[in-house]
Amino acid sequence: MPLSYKELAAPVEFVTLAQAKLQCVVDTGMTVDDPLISGLIVAARRLCEKKMNRCILNRPMQLTMDYFPYPNFSSTVGGHRKFPFFSRYWEELAIHLPKPGCLAVTSITYLDQNGELQTLAPSTYTADINSEPARIFPTSLLYWPWCQNFMPGNVIVLWTAGTYALQIVDTLVVPLDAPFNVTLSQAAAIAAAITAGLVLYTGGLTLLDDDGNPVVFSNAASVLTVPGSYASQTLTATYYLANNIPQTIVQAMLLLISYWNNNRDAAAQNLPKAIEFAVDALLMGETFDTFSFGGE
Repeated sequence: MPLSYKELAAPVEFVTLAQAKLQCVVDTGMTVDDPLISGLIVAARRLCEKKMNRCILNRPMQLTMDYFPYPNFSSTVGGHRKFPFFSRYWEELAIHLPKPGCLAVTSITYLDQNGELQTLAPSTYTADINSEPARIFPTSLLYWPWCQNFMPGNVIVLWTAGTYALQIVDTLVVPLDAPFNVTLSQAAAIAAAITAGLVLYTGGLTLLDDDGNPVVFSNAASVLTVPGSYASQTLTATYYLANNIPQTIVQAMLLLISYWNNNRDAAAQNLPKAIEFAVDALLMGETFDTFSFGGE
């Protein structure tokens, strides 16, 4: 079965404009090229992610499949024959998520045989998000449901991808009296990163009440203000922090940014020497290049 996946939103850019301008030897007070350099940051990040075949920071992703993987069907990757037991009951049932790593599986939906959209209960499947790629299996003694025949793309998996992002879950108690503010547990670290001009907090903040319903809030750095109706209630905040992005990735991006900034015309008579090898060498240790241990 072919892999059909896409990003549903762009991540926060972890290389800052100030870092890029320093690499390009552009004075901080010269802003005329800021839009161009900002675009080069995005382009460099996307190229590095393409070369590494992984997502650096968190963003929502969608995988579309024609059907659930079953033994003897072509799965998202396919089993191998050396270990028939594991091949049939593990590898051939596994949904492998592309673009590692995986931070969380959001939902799995499918069209049943009546054409009705169904959402699988999280209790019916197990997500191994520590593996690369992440793997999703039916819970023990269960099986994938049979979906609508001859309906391409009727199984959809939503997940949050990000190799160097750390998921934080805070339990926050709203005060009894105004102002009805709650402070994230990582507030000090986030403030220090902002002061230093670095990227730490990568967004994706969700705030839920005791019943799992979304809470409307305003956000001033790491302090969330909620309506007074939530006074004394316990809320759950989920958000992401950049987590030890390798300097080799940062340097590969900076090389590309400065190279593109200094050589803007691909039709120049004297083309500069390519830096492809340097970038590949920097990214080599972080590149994901396999979907399976086995095979023939």
